[in-house]
Amino acid sequence: MRFLLVLALGLVVVPVAAQDMPPAFKRCLPCHAIGEGATNKLGPELNGVVGRPAADAYGYSYSAAMLAAQVDGLEWTRQTLTQFLKRPKHLVVGTSMSFAGMTDRAEIDAIIDYLASFDSGGGRVVP
Repeated sequence: MRFLLVLALGLVVVPVAAQDMPPAFKRCLPCHAIGEGATNKLGPELNGVVGRPAADAYGYSYSAAMLAAQVDGLEWTRQTLTQFLKRPKHLVVGTSMSFAGMTDRAEIDAIIDYLASFDSGGGRVVP
């Protein structure tokens, strides 16, 4: 994992992925992981999620609704992620994701930009 060294009242080591994490993404952390070494938690790890098919994280046990969405061709684009983050149960009826949704478009965009900055292995993508 890459680290950023910061000098302020001593030497502090901060993971690079955490230092630019949008505050709204902290709501996702109890259930999801992203970055180098991320593993599935209550929800799937999110490395490389932008552009991949729904229900595609290796080793995660998805709900029947999410598996059906994959069969129907749902892909996690900026548009579908926006819809899902606004109202998950409206985009994928029957999803087991318990998150009610978000209303602030700037927060949603910041989360999607953050997600898009990670490749499938958890490395950072340079825009």
